[in-house]
Amino acid sequence: MIKKIVELSIKQKGLLITLLCMIIVIGGVYYVELPKASFPKVTIPSAAVTAIAPGLTSEEIEKEVTKKLENAIMDITGFKESSSSSMNNASAVVIRLKNSLSDEEVNSSFIELRQKMEAIKSELPATVSSITVNTDLVGSASLILAVSSDNASNDELSERAIELQDKLKQIEGVSKVRVLGNNSSEISIVVNSAKLNQTNLSLTDIVQKISANNSITPIGSVLLEDDNSISVNTSGRYSSMEQIENIIIGSTDQDTLIKLKDIANIAYKDADDSPYYLFNGTKSVTVALYFHEGLNVVSLGDETRQTVEDFKAKLPETIQVNEVYFQSDDVKFDIDNFVINLLEAVVIVMVIVMVGMNLRNGIVVALAIPLSIFASFIVMKFLGEEIHFMSLTALIMVLGMLGDSSIVVSDNIQTYIDSGIDRLEACIKGTKEVAVAVLLSMITAVMTFASMLTLSGVNRQVIIAIPIVIISCLVLSFIIAIFVTPMFCYIFLRPVNESKKKKGGISLRMYSVVSEYTFRHKRQTIFVAIGITVLFGIIMTNSTMDIMPKINKEYALIDIQNYQEDNFKQTEKLVSNVQDIINEQPETISYYSGVGIGIPSYSFAVSEKGASDSTGDVVVKIDLKKGGRFKTTAEIVAFLQKEINVSISDAHVVVNQIGIIPDTGAPIGVNIYGDDMALMNDATSQISSILDGIEGVTSVSSDSYYSTNEYFINMNDSKMNSMGLLKSSVQSELNIAVSGRTAAISYDNGKKYNINVKSDISGLDALENYKVKSSTGAKYMMKQFADFDLSTRMNTIKHINGQRVITIGGYAQYGYNAGELQSKFVKAIKNIEIPEGVIVDTTPSEDAAEAMGAMGMAGFLSIVVIFFILYLQFKSIKQLLLIFSSLPIGVTSGMAAVYLSGYDLSFFVMLGIISMLGIVLANAIVLVDYINTERKNGLSTSEACQSAGIKRLRPILMSTLTTIMGLIPLAMSGQVLFVPLAILLMAALTSCMIFNLVMVPLLYSIIEK
Repeated sequence: MIKKIVELSIKQKGLLITLLCMIIVIGGVYYVELPKASFPKVTIPSAAVTAIAPGLTSEEIEKEVTKKLENAIMDITGFKESSSSSMNNASAVVIRLKNSLSDEEVNSSFIELRQKMEAIKSELPATVSSITVNTDLVGSASLILAVSSDNASNDELSERAIELQDKLKQIEGVSKVRVLGNNSSEISIVVNSAKLNQTNLSLTDIVQKISANNSITPIGSVLLEDDNSISVNTSGRYSSMEQIENIIIGSTDQDTLIKLKDIANIAYKDADDSPYYLFNGTKSVTVALYFHEGLNVVSLGDETRQTVEDFKAKLPETIQVNEVYFQSDDVKFDIDNFVINLLEAVVIVMVIVMVGMNLRNGIVVALAIPLSIFASFIVMKFLGEEIHFMSLTALIMVLGMLGDSSIVVSDNIQTYIDSGIDRLEACIKGTKEVAVAVLLSMITAVMTFASMLTLSGVNRQVIIAIPIVIISCLVLSFIIAIFVTPMFCYIFLRPVNESKKKKGGISLRMYSVVSEYTFRHKRQTIFVAIGITVLFGIIMTNSTMDIMPKINKEYALIDIQNYQEDNFKQTEKLVSNVQDIINEQPETISYYSGVGIGIPSYSFAVSEKGASDSTGDVVVKIDLKKGGRFKTTAEIVAFLQKEINVSISDAHVVVNQIGIIPDTGAPIGVNIYGDDMALMNDATSQISSILDGIEGVTSVSSDSYYSTNEYFINMNDSKMNSMGLLKSSVQSELNIAVSGRTAAISYDNGKKYNINVKSDISGLDALENYKVKSSTGAKYMMKQFADFDLSTRMNTIKHINGQRVITIGGYAQYGYNAGELQSKFVKAIKNIEIPEGVIVDTTPSEDAAEAMGAMGMAGFLSIVVIFFILYLQFKSIKQLLLIFSSLPIGVTSGMAAVYLSGYDLSFFVMLGIISMLGIVLANAIVLVDYINTERKNGLSTSEACQSAGIKRLRPILMSTLTTIMGLIPLAMSGQVLFVPLAILLMAALTSCMIFNLVMVPLLYSIIEK
């Protein structure tokens, strides 16, 4: 069959070349058309439930709302963990389902969640006004814009942002556009409480009068003389400030009319303590654009940017629109890097093959790489795959492997051509002789990655592109090696003259000397091999683990949490202080800050923080070249953290980098469980001090329970009854006086304004002397029927799986490993006495263990499947063990090299180990298969082993060296994710190549003696 395939490809070479050109063209077109995104679509099995209950304290929320929600949530199918926060007026519960659940199972559990939340409403207090369920916690904006100005009003900025929103919505492929931080001005009515006390009016009366004067009631229609009817309407809504100022709200004892402006200050102003954004310190409104899934964000980026530029051209000079983040740029940068790596790999392969073989062989092998890549784009198109972070990772990993099969085939064909036989016959014999070995090598490599297809849930969604892309490329490279490479060999290869043959003679002579020596000193050679493996293993044991390192993107993320939960003004000061520090750094290009609100998520790995008076969120775009001080983002992040720690002590501020998965909290820490808050706080104080004292730990924090002071108004029931006062009326009046209430809506020049009424009460005296109106019309001072006491109230109460919890956490300083620091921390905790009733949970996050366990199981499954497949071919357990014998030195040398290079073991290093399995086993398969062939040809076992080593030396050297050298661009890229992967593969392949060439023939001669 191989003979007919090779003959057909050579005889129909014109047609085949035309077909290959079509593959390149179609592959190129599909490459352009393939959806491009930053990260694969992942359904995170998490949801958030929020219940609003005005008037309830955090402890009442915990007892009456949170616990009931948690009990219902824990019964959901696939439940894994819940974490909750019970706050004054609200409860928030985050639910995590098992990572192993499929998309369909997750969606089913979410439906069940909504049904349970609907059913539980009847069991909750009547004050619970709403329960919302959010199952989309990871939606990321493709573009974030800041509409900014130094002197334009909030209203104008909001108006411009909405205009831009309308323009962007018209772009095909845009799913939604959000406008955030657009706090419109309001008409503020601040009533003078002293003047109000002198009237018979209440704030409730004023709110009602303002509302009544702003109503529109349908009048109806009247019948005309000609029997036709016509509708009748009246004026109603306020259209100017003057109308509001002149509202008659009452009269004095002398019958003088009282206008609203007589007792109140009325003005346009920004809403009090409303969250807002700042671009480089300038007040801004955020516009966040989202593309539909499965689209090419790079091609959409040009149209989107042009739309923004056209809009900017029509703006007044006082208003600017700035890009905070653009996903298209990130994706384009990643793709450009891949293309550069591809071109470099092709050039390196050509150079290596030309040096090791000749120019013509270099051309033949180099052509196989881009052909495989272009063909893989066609397969990806039909399989519905996208170009994103993981698929690019797969293409980078497989680059060095794409020429291996072609090297083996072309080398064998060259050997036959050099022997003087006809080129056509040489192509047929050369291909046929190694076809089975090449097929087995391909199957081995494919099965290595196919085991990843057994992963489920989130792990599968994240990683599925890697096995699909790599398997496609490997199968295509095999097809090209068998169908196409012989045709190229027929066209390009010629007999190599003696002078060129001598170039390869040096390596052959060196190998012959080593081979002869090892065969004479078998025992010593085996001991040396074992010793080197053990040495690598000892070095490897010092390795540290960092499952998902941060990406070296030039962004610094700063999370600010004010210790004073309800103090918005203090949060403003904290954000301003952080901005001052950022401004001092020469590397800073721009920064965007959220005050009391989080910046919209712009990456799968960055979660949106939402709104809170204690929240500050800053993203800094940096250029490491500008300052010349730092080589990596990690270094400047560490520097900023130190600067902020020195300057800010009244808040928890963490500077971080963008990762590839969402952060799940501080990597170093423990959870403290219990019922007694005082005992839990005591334990927290001790343990926090220990963590703070460990060298290498920074930004230590705890969410320990604490109380804040408040005025508690104790109203006397009997006095209130005698005065004709109702508690609900008093509470409503005080709510308007202190917090304010929207009375109506006004339209002025087409702009909408809320009319907000409140009093000027400030301080306890003003509150005690404030008069409330009874049902009889009389007014009484608050102190006449109520006592004012200073009391404390509990702030946020947190739970994990229904239990009260305090989380203590910290971060590793630059140059330290979080895993090692966690081990030191846990060891130190064992030396302290924990109060009875308090449980300290030092168990690390299960997510990392699950991910690594799944990868380890996939690797083990690969080995088992490969073992059985190879047994069908070799039918010898001894020979199979021989083929696998290089794995120990491969794994240990690779991991030792990663350690010696200063990198941690990570998820991508594990991918490298799995990749290594297929490559090194392929070389061993080719070698053992050829030894068997030589024995069948009549050679003794010893002669066959030495002969096979010499004859397979060049293809093994070439395939290994091309893979190793093809990884150099990746190793030099500086990317923390890929550099250790490249180092591991380069070291492992080098050691395994030497082992296979030296030890496999030697061990074969022993076991098959």
